[in-house]
Amino acid sequence: ASGLVTFAIQGVSGRDASAQLWERGSVVARPVAFPEGVRLSIDFFNTEEEVARVLDVVRDLAVHGYAPAEGRGIDIDKDL
Repeated sequence: ASGLVTFAIQGVSGRDASAQLWERGSVVARPVAFPEGVRLSIDFFNTEEEVARVLDVVRDLAVHGYAPAEGRGIDIDKDL
């Protein structure tokens, strides 16, 4: 059985948090719209190291926040 985990990080959009989980930890997570946050699935085959990577990224985002670098990424409303 797997466990779906949905969470929010104050001041960080679900989209940005999901992107940072991938960029910093190679963790696949999906942004969710309502309530805004991030969803990921943890299963028996995930290692303690993988879970620790998630926690490290989430902790860093919660403490330091996230401000996208200028010129990085796409403006989803404009570019798509």
